[in-house]
Amino acid sequence: MELRPYQKDCISTIEAQPPGSYLVQMATGLGKEQAWEDFMI
Repeated sequence: MELRPYQKDCISTIEAQPPGSYLVQMATGLGKEQAWEDFMI
């Protein structure tokens, strides 16, 4: 599944941060699960 631009932006923002724990907030229906699955691969 192709990610939407805002999902890709979210992933690239997380990857640009130094190692650590981060909290990501996305509204209902924005595809959190799909973004998470892509991030973990």
